[in-house]
Amino acid sequence: MAGSFRMISWGLLLVALDVRIGSFDVLPDVVGYLMIAFSLHGLKLDEEREGRGDAAHEQRSRKTSRGYGLAGTLAVILGLLALGELFTGPSSLDGNVPPSLGGLIVGGVGMLLRLFMVDASLTSLERQLRDRALADQAASVAQRRVLYLGVQWLMLLALPFRLNLRDSWELPLLLLVAAMLVVDLLLFFIWRKAAHTVESGGRTA
Repeated sequence: MAGSFRMISWGLLLVALDVRIGSFDVLPDVVGYLMIAFSLHGLKLDEEREGRGDAAHEQRSRKTSRGYGLAGTLAVILGLLALGELFTGPSSLDGNVPPSLGGLIVGGVGMLLRLFMVDASLTSLERQLRDRALADQAASVAQRRVLYLGVQWLMLLALPFRLNLRDSWELPLLLLVAAMLVVDLLLFFIWRKAAHTVESGGRTA
């Protein structure tokens, strides 16, 4: 379980970091999404096994495993979208190429799918923590999930303005991108802390 949590954290970090040499992505997002999908599938199976034998616990575990399963499926879809970027080059969302309507739509769909992936996976993690009487850590995850979703929704709402971007909008958008990077790093530390909880004897699994 700790290994799955840790792999998710590294996968999220790979997705958050965009290191390119020309148009070549040194850290392709598809690798990060595959790491995330593989780990979420493992968490889904672990939760299904753990819920067997107790009717009440089985019902709670079913909800948790469904959340991990949904998040894993979305990670696979995002990986396929990221695979396309390896051949088409960077999207118009990273600011290196002029934005186009098609590029903004594809980028917006990807952001929306990622929002749902993060929401589903963190909601399942919250349930695990609460079921193991780790209410404080669960509350911390919930707060950071809400923060992430808020920033991500602001990013989505700002997308249409990229088509007719004025100089006065450049600074607010740069600040929004910086905020997105911060909350992406928060995701990394959420899953790292969950892995540490497991290894130190806290029962998140």
